[in-house]
Amino acid sequence: MELLERAPLDPLTTLEKNAPKYTMLPNFAKGRHVAVEKRLLALGARSEVIPVNRIEMGDPRVGIVASGASYVYARERFRGQLSQAGHELSTARGIAARVP
Repeated sequence: MELLERAPLDPLTTLEKNAPKYTMLPNFAKGRHVAVEKRLLALGARSEVIPVNRIEMGDPRVGIVASGASYVYARERFRGQLSQAGHELSTARGIAARVP
């Protein structure tokens, strides 16, 4: 049996060590909070225009803001009298303006 030198391998990932970004200790979290807030604002703006969120107007006396499984349950329960939209705050305010 002959021992050879080990051939170099390509790295499995390009992940670089960045403890302040990936380790949420209180001291690191303070600095990351700004980035998280920016990301949440960007996601909120994106959710306002995404075509998946919609308003379904039925009886204006009933207004339900829901998503996921709770939307399906509400749609089944309130057939014909459901006003529905996604979970965005401005869309919910739009429904609230339509529902007495």
